Amino acid sequence: MPNIGYESAGFQPALAGLNGGGVLTCTWPQLVWAAVTVGKAFGDEAAFGVFSTFERIHRSSLLYAYLVEAPSGAIMKADTYLGADPSEKGNISYSLGMTVAKLYSELLLSTPRLLHYATYAGGYAITTGAGGSRPDLIGLTSTGDWVVLEAKGRSNALEAGVVATAKLQSLQILTIDGLPPVCRVGMAAYFAPSGLRFSVEDPVGGGSRKVDITQDKFAMRYDSALRRLIQTRTPNASRRIAGHQYLGAEYPEADLFLSIPEDQMLDRGRMLDDTTYLGRDGLLIELGSSWREGKMLLQPQLR
Repeated sequence: MPNIGYESAGFQPALAGLNGGGVLTCTWPQLVWAAVTVGKAFGDEAAFGVFSTFERIHRSSLLYAYLVEAPSGAIMKADTYLGADPSEKGNISYSLGMTVAKLYSELLLSTPRLLHYATYAGGYAITTGAGGSRPDLIGLTSTGDWVVLEAKGRSNALEAGVVATAKLQSLQILTIDGLPPVCRVGMAAYFAPSGLRFSVEDPVGGGSRKVDITQDKFAMRYDSALRRLIQTRTPNASRRIAGHQYLGAEYPEADLFLSIPEDQMLDRGRMLDDTTYLGRDGLLIELGSSWREGKMLLQPQLR
């Protein structure tokens, strides 16, 4: 199974168990779920139509095209990544940093919903304090707490100062819906010789920006964007997975099936089988045959 090493520091007593670091074990369905779901909210479709959906699906393709799994489970740069030009590597590492942030939030922070702060600060009546620096993401945990994340991505080793800069950006938020975030996380994903890793810190303090958005509105904007992923594909497809029937959308160009089960009693945040993950946010993602066992151990051109 894929694994990502990490180091973690600075979390206060309520989250002190996160300090120290270790190895985050995951699956390719979880990684693809993270890539597809991180970030934008309902409203970008109004501006850009189906192209916003294409952008989400494209993130999954980046994982397939540029990463390879080592026999140890470490996630390495594929030959295609090594051969990319600097600007391409910048785009890949940025997307990978956001994906790792979403995966970390899901698996260790119990935060299934994240939205881009900058994209929606103006359009959704989010008021801010002075200053140009701001974090990437705000999130809502399963227990109703707020989190703030600034996520960086690097194609090579983690240079000095990257996490410090991320921490400063994460500190800019004072309150969300009148409440201080339970953590303000600065993190950076990077490639060590041993494979993909990330470093994360929760600094002490808070800035002057106040985000005026309720939990209900935040969840609605996130959930509406997920539903758009299903609605853009007609006719709807059907799959039988682990004894249940799911109605959803096929994306053959990325070899994905997506569904939002209506059954609220389903246990979320778990693998349903080897190829299917049901996220805590309610989005089910099944990977097709091109992602199946052993394929990601091969270079992309050999799969």
